[in-house]
Amino acid sequence: MRRIQRSAYLNEQGVIPLLVLVSVVGVLLFLAISTTFSFQNNLFAQLYKKSTPFASGPVITPSPTARPVLVTVNIPLQAGTNQFALPVLPVVTLDARAIVNGVVSSTHATDVTLTKWAGQASQPLSYKSNGQGTDFDLEVGAGYLIKTNVAGVLTLTGRAITQAPALHLVAGWNLVAFPTAVAQTSQAVLDNIFSSHNFSLPIGIAYWNGSTWVATAKLTTPNSFAGANFTIDTRKGYFVKVANAGIYTASFTTNNSAQAPVFSQLDQSLLGTPPSINQ
Repeated sequence: MRRIQRSAYLNEQGVIPLLVLVSVVGVLLFLAISTTFSFQNNLFAQLYKKSTPFASGPVITPSPTARPVLVTVNIPLQAGTNQFALPVLPVVTLDARAIVNGVVSSTHATDVTLTKWAGQASQPLSYKSNGQGTDFDLEVGAGYLIKTNVAGVLTLTGRAITQAPALHLVAGWNLVAFPTAVAQTSQAVLDNIFSSHNFSLPIGIAYWNGSTWVATAKLTTPNSFAGANFTIDTRKGYFVKVANAGIYTASFTTNNSAQAPVFSQLDQSLLGTPPSINQ
């Protein structure tokens, strides 16, 4: 009876409702803390799963940067004038100074000149080993003249040339190169030039062998040529003569015509004498 009276008294004083409220708040607070702790545990677990190398699933690692495959080419030089071209694609731009210094370093020559022949209507650019002249950048597909007083070998390193450069031929003689014409003949080059553009015949190609000119001409008669059928050297520059201007890009599919070419003696008046190379 006394306990009932005491409970009634506490209820009248508001103590029991207060205790109930405190209990409810405590339960709610406990649930909130438990939920937050569980969420944090899940979050940390997910972060750990993404960061640890032992987590299930593929681990992506960056692949190393592929380095270009480099090739090295030796270019023989005779004492005197040499027709020269870039047989590789340089990793960095090569200029005349670098080539001349390379020749001096490898051959111990004391007098070296590199000349860029830009056509009969233009003044050639030259750079000498004594520092005189004009420095210029070298381009794949262009031909150059190297004059040295000591024979030797120039070594160049770069990437292989897989795409033929576009050659802008002017009417008359052009000093160009055929870096993708591997194992091709002068006859095949002339056939290719003629078929790639509306060039008028005759057209010709020539190089200086140190003592005389060696040349091939494609004649107006079908499959007829004059001169010597020589093999193209991708390390050399060649003088090519056309009657009209045009753009030529090499695209060799075969080394020989369907019918064997007919060669005759080359009349010097047919092509004329190539430009003087004793710059």
